[in-house]
This record gives sequence, C-alpha cells and structure tokens, in this order.
Amino acid sequence: QILALQTRSLRELSAQTYNSAQIEALVESQNKARTASFNLGNETIYIAYLETASSAAGEKMVAIAALIPDCAQIGGLYVDPDYARQGIATQLLTHVEAIATAQQMRALKVMSSLVAAPFYEAMGYSRLFSRMVRFEGETVGCIEMAKALGDHDFPSALTTELNRQVAWTLAPLVIVVVAVWIASS
Repeated sequence: QILALQTRSLRELSAQTYNSAQIEALVESQNKARTASFNLGNETIYIAYLETASSAAGEKMVAIAALIPDCAQIGGLYVDPDYARQGIATQLLTHVEAIATAQQMRALKVMSSLVAAPFYEAMGYSRLFSRMVRFEGETVGCIEMAKALGDHDFPSALTTELNRQVAWTLAPLVIVVVAVWIASS
C-alpha cells in the first residue's frame, strides 16, 4: 500500500513538472529506496490515515512520510492525489519534525523534487542548492533543502549535522588512505 500510494503520488502530482521518463525513473528509484530501507531497517515510515465510511477498514491511507534518523533526512513525503492540498502533508511533516526534535536532531534535510520545493519552503525549509540527479538512467532536477529544528539556529544546526555526516562519509576514505600508506611502507 505504501509503494502504491507513493507511485500514484509521483505519477499524478509530478506530471506538470517532469516528463514521463523522469517520473517513471523517480517511481522506480523511490520504490527501490523504500524497499531497501525497509529491509535494512534504517527508515521509519509514518502514515496518515483518514477515517472514512466508504473503506471496509473504516480508514484510508492518505499520506506517508519517511524519516531516516541516522542522517537526519526526510526520505520522502507523499500524499494521495485525491487528498492533496488539504493540509495533510503539513500535519504529517509537523509530526515527523516533532519526532526528529524529540530524538535530538538539530536539523532535517530533504532532497526535494521541483514539485515539492514550494511546500517545503512554506514549512520553513531553506534551499541549499539545486542539482541534477540521475535516477534509473534519467536526469531529474532536485533541490537540497534543510531546516533547523527546535530552538536551534539554522547555520549552527546545519553545520553540526553536515559535519557529522561528512565525518561518517570521510571515515572510510581515511581508513583506505591509511591502509594504502601502511601497505606501501
């Protein structure tokens, strides 16, 4: 159900911004990301349900948000197109931000689509940079965004998170360089 909602959201809400090949590349890439994250257990999915009389269960999944705590990043936020622009994504993102704050994250990052960037800006996220990203062989325009959480100011919160991530990114490189240096000595 999560992948079906994500797929429908990408296909219908991105149609005015991306071409069909780009959309299908995003669908494939994000479906792989959700599946891999589920298998690795490094992502938490938050689901918004709406109580309905028409659903056999009495509720319908209308939005999902993925939080990757290890890197203080939103892995995705998707809304059923039938329920878009009704405040559901705002409520869900606010909930996820509260959880991230409770987990002592100082900032959250998101690699936003061009479609979602205005929403994130309205939620207080700042554009860091735009870039073209390859998804399943297609180049897609995206925007890296971030927001300070709680009472942290944006520059120090972002710097703290980025330094932590750079340290983890560079650690294997340092180990390889040291190993090569030892081997050549």
